[in-house]
Amino acid sequence: MNSIAETKGQNDFMHKAVKYLEEFSGGNISIGGVIEKRLEDFQNYLLKDSGLAKKTISHYSGAVRQALRKATRDRIIPRNPALGVKGVSVPEGEVIYLTVQEVEALAKTQVKGELGAEIRKTFAVLSLESGVEIYTLSKLLDHASVKTTQIYAKATDKMKREAVDALPTIDIKAVNK
Repeated sequence: MNSIAETKGQNDFMHKAVKYLEEFSGGNISIGGVIEKRLEDFQNYLLKDSGLAKKTISHYSGAVRQALRKATRDRIIPRNPALGVKGVSVPEGEVIYLTVQEVEALAKTQVKGELGAEIRKTFAVLSLESGVEIYTLSKLLDHASVKTTQIYAKATDKMKREAVDALPTIDIKAVNK
């Protein structure tokens, strides 16, 4: 009745994490059966055996933690076992995105596989390069916090050039007289 699969709702990460939870547990896991050791073992399973990227693992682990918080808040379980388990952290890395030319070339080809993340990153960076305010972009991307959107705000070469070009010209000779 209180299976983790039932908590997935609209959370896409949780939906995807359920597949790995079922593989890890042999299909036999419920929210009430999650203890700290089991959660640590699941995170280690994802890190060592799933073949997923560490950032994806961090998202899936976070979704499970969110489900456990909700189960505690809704009094399905008396205590949140995730409180005693360190989450999977990912060092901040470079955001890779496509240029306008690459998007145009991609549109002319048939590409297989998931491109959603790359397209989303591309949209974010191109929006910022085009002058869209970060708060507006945050809302467009449906981020809960502007802090999440700031990963896309690392200055690109174009943004750096435009920032320097926007500075006023100072006549050094006139200042020294």
